[in-house]
Amino acid sequence: MQWQGGRTTVAVVACVAVAARGPADLAGARQRRWWPRAEAPTPPHLRREYYRLGTFHGKPSGCLMYDLAHALRKNTNELLWLACVALTDQFVHDRITNERYQAAVMELEQHISDSGNLDPSGFGSVLTLKDGTKIRAWETSRIAYEDEPRLMLLREWSLFDSVLCSSYVATKLKTWSDNGLKKLKLKLKLARMGFPLPTARRTSST
Repeated sequence: MQWQGGRTTVAVVACVAVAARGPADLAGARQRRWWPRAEAPTPPHLRREYYRLGTFHGKPSGCLMYDLAHALRKNTNELLWLACVALTDQFVHDRITNERYQAAVMELEQHISDSGNLDPSGFGSVLTLKDGTKIRAWETSRIAYEDEPRLMLLREWSLFDSVLCSSYVATKLKTWSDNGLKKLKLKLKLARMGFPLPTARRTSST
């Protein structure tokens, strides 16, 4: 059959040529056909827009894990505590803004209230002694939230060391260098705030 210059003949010859090649050749042809598309260069305006966005940190993995457990109704106080630690880690290392931190704190506060940590006294279950006396046992796994000053390891260190190693004082006075320690006026500032130096150097555990 001939039609308009032998198009039918050309089509038959092309089909015979394709049949002569094996499956491996066809796979290679497909790969060669799609490879240039995968390696196509990104348009300059898209590249500029991508780098203009900068870098940022998303939601902490501990909070994502707790959200997943909460959706599956398998949330526990341990997972909630890990979520609090993950959020605090991002905030202490300045990986999130204060607005995002406050929003996440409000969300965690709601979870803390909903997870059975409603007793402000910190007492949990009631125990009955051998003589019939009922006492309330201290709940060791309870999570409570309270506002604290942003000072490094204040509960483990002294007030002087905690203020000395805080990001505010260390970056301003350069306390990591000898010159910064010589120019240190922290003792005078603590005295003006009403903290005697012996008290400021005393750890919270003593």
